[in-house]
Amino acid sequence: MAGSGVGLWRRLFVISSFVGFAWYLFNRKTFSVFIPNLIQELQWREENIGATTSAFVVGFTLSQIAFSTLPDRISLRWVYCLCLLGSSMMNIILGLFHHSLVSFASLWLVNGFFQGFGWPAIVRMTALWFSPSHRGRILGVAGVGGNLAGMCAPAFFQALAVSVGGWRSVFIAVGVSGLAISLLLVIITRASPNEVLDESDESFNIGSGKSAGKQARVSLQIVLANSLLWIVSLSHLVVNFAKMVMCDWASIYLMYDKKWEQHKAVLSLGAYEMGGVVGCLLIGFLADLFMVKYRHLKSYARLPIVIGCSVVAAVSLQLMRDAQPQHTVVTVGMGRIKQSP
Repeated sequence: MAGSGVGLWRRLFVISSFVGFAWYLFNRKTFSVFIPNLIQELQWREENIGATTSAFVVGFTLSQIAFSTLPDRISLRWVYCLCLLGSSMMNIILGLFHHSLVSFASLWLVNGFFQGFGWPAIVRMTALWFSPSHRGRILGVAGVGGNLAGMCAPAFFQALAVSVGGWRSVFIAVGVSGLAISLLLVIITRASPNEVLDESDESFNIGSGKSAGKQARVSLQIVLANSLLWIVSLSHLVVNFAKMVMCDWASIYLMYDKKWEQHKAVLSLGAYEMGGVVGCLLIGFLADLFMVKYRHLKSYARLPIVIGCSVVAAVSLQLMRDAQPQHTVVTVGMGRIKQSP
């Protein structure tokens, strides 16, 4: 009975990670999609866009620091759900009121702070629910949720803006739907099997065991001496640099450098995420395959995939720079096949 109960919660967690990460991305994409509108309606300049984008990154970075200690004080389930709620509230506030550049950037910084908890919480909970040989595919499914949201957001947001009265209404609508989803996630999400089993119940063994949530504390010196961690960090630097370029500047680049019309430039952002759907599923499958085939290498088994993703991201950026306008959408899509779970 314990096994079947945990199996149900495990499936609900997969659904929760897919739906939840999709709405995290919806709450992040509102700004990217409506950058041309901000330039036209609020008379923003490129440096204003850059300042707001940088504010988001600062908030996101601060959340990564906070995440190292927060799960020790509060359940990952609440971190995951409450941060989606907080991100949704920021979108509602941005849509309801007129803001100066400073207040808009400040609220977007707070949104970045809430956003930064979403994916790490999913990764940590996946490690508690699934064994290492299955985590890649599960994280790939969660990533696809975000990619589908990003792929649909440009067209959906533009259509919604026309029908409900502008970009501010879209911010509010996305935020309100995010509030509803966050409440749903509270109901269907459990951070680990320990939350649905009695502590004395040993009849069901989850991947790494029940002690998975009790990680040994590691000193900063050991972390800094880990060569694999440095390689992964440098890879993420390249990949996230490419991601920021695609998400926040692609529409401006296509409009002003490639002379695209606004609606075509905005819709092309969906092609970037379209590539991510393929990338998340493919790389999730390869990550699990490598973990099984080269299990003696432990975490190093995924290293070729990490490096390969960085190479593809760098090459794709170069291709986009040299691409003709009619090829740019395809190139943007290629750039997204890099998301490694």
